[in-house]
Amino acid sequence: MFQFFCIICTAFFVQFQPLAKEYDVTDFILNGQEAQNINQNLIWLRCSAGQRWTVDETCSGQPMLLTYDEAVLASDIASEQLSGNWRLPTRSELEEIVCDSCGPPKINHIIFPNTPSGTFWSNTPSRKKFYWIVSFFNGNSFGVGFRTQKRYVRLVRQ
Repeated sequence: MFQFFCIICTAFFVQFQPLAKEYDVTDFILNGQEAQNINQNLIWLRCSAGQRWTVDETCSGQPMLLTYDEAVLASDIASEQLSGNWRLPTRSELEEIVCDSCGPPKINHIIFPNTPSGTFWSNTPSRKKFYWIVSFFNGNSFGVGFRTQKRYVRLVRQ
């Protein structure tokens, strides 16, 4: 019985991991719709897919819920329209922008305004047909994102 319980615990731990990250606004250089994380050497779009950056320096509109394949297509479109090689972030990249002391949403609202308190796609597979997702409601990551489920999208580039 004990062995069976430990196997279940191990499987659960691999698929669900709480995060405890902190970062400061000074870790970012803000430039309109982009935020450069100087620690990660990455540039993030400040708005979620479906929103747009306004002259009021905020994100307006409704963020879109997309399947994994739609999210990859959105990154291709962003690359064409915004210049650069925009992509879905890796799990660890997305986890780095979780703010444990914020929200919900568990993200800095100055850097990433009007972010929904939902789960966001990463490009990191967890197992066959599943990808890691990161929740900005509670700051946890989960290995249960099935490709056809709809999630929010935030794009990044080098």
